[in-house]
Amino acid sequence: VSASSVSVTLYFNYGGGSSLSGFNDGVNLQVGDLFFYDPANPQTSAYDPNNAYPEYLYGVPLTNHGGMTAGDLYQISNYNSLVTADDLINNSGYYYRRTQPVWMPAGETLAGAGNGVSVADYGNGVSNALYAVTVQASIPSSFLNLISDGQIGIGFESATCGNDVLVGSVTVGNPGGNVPEPETFGMLGAGIGLIGCGVWRRKKKA
Repeated sequence: VSASSVSVTLYFNYGGGSSLSGFNDGVNLQVGDLFFYDPANPQTSAYDPNNAYPEYLYGVPLTNHGGMTAGDLYQISNYNSLVTADDLINNSGYYYRRTQPVWMPAGETLAGAGNGVSVADYGNGVSNALYAVTVQASIPSSFLNLISDGQIGIGFESATCGNDVLVGSVTVGNPGGNVPEPETFGMLGAGIGLIGCGVWRRKKKA
């Protein structure tokens, strides 16, 4: 994170290929959005009383949806309005982290223009993550308020895929300060999403 931009690289598997397009594995699957949150904020159990999730305040779609452009930064008006995997699966009988927030709803406010989404082959999907996905976008000054004790929170759930999940915080600047050093950080998810969508699919009986 610099004073004017944020850059994130994700390493993960996705069955939709390097275009990150949706694919069918008995149910239509979509790649999730990238989220940012203040790690000092309390978690919310809005989606699942047994699993509290962070209060996501900004997001970057990795594919175009809901009138939003992939790679741009959007401010989330209400984290309780985020779209869950259950919303996308629509009670299909499949269970892919149904209560997990995965998409911003349509109509969120554009906060910073991005440079698109760059996807590069990374590994074989077994011993290494399959793709390296990088986004970089300009940020408003309010984005820097998400930094707490030199940490910023990041969340990524691969939408209706139950395997690629990453939620936590990374160091981005001076501890105790709100203004980060002019450097770029990467979120390395290799080792978390090494089993592709569909391999560990669980069906839920109606």
